[in-house]
Amino acid sequence: MAKFDPDTTGIESAVRALRRADLFTDEAEARMLDAGGQVLEQAIAAAVRRSHHVRTGQLASSIKRSSTVKKDKHGTPYITVTAVGKTRKGVRHAVKGFVLNYGRRTRGRIRADHFWTDAAEKAAPAVEKAMQDAADRILSENERS
Repeated sequence: MAKFDPDTTGIESAVRALRRADLFTDEAEARMLDAGGQVLEQAIAAAVRRSHHVRTGQLASSIKRSSTVKKDKHGTPYITVTAVGKTRKGVRHAVKGFVLNYGRRTRGRIRADHFWTDAAEKAAPAVEKAMQDAADRILSENERS
């Protein structure tokens, strides 16, 4: 939903350190992305609750990160954090989140709240720190071995 483009200077230095130690593998990449995704997942779920989009709590509890690392057309790895599943009425949680975030003009106006976008932007430093910490843990595990 929201584009998350972190300032990757800290992450790039961690990746360089892992490459120097010959530890930058697909597993290390997945651990770093999963750590950042976990922080982002919690931030977005908290934003749903903070913005009072909680009638049943289904939207907040449906925020999940993908378990597989994908690569874009340039070979850059990423994971997604999105709302999964459907409501009892069959409406996808992702559609509900999209409409609440960006608003709607027809069939009953819904004002844009931008809670998802704001949460992703505000969580960027914490996500970067989590990814950096994951890289540091990988390096320290190797030093002990």
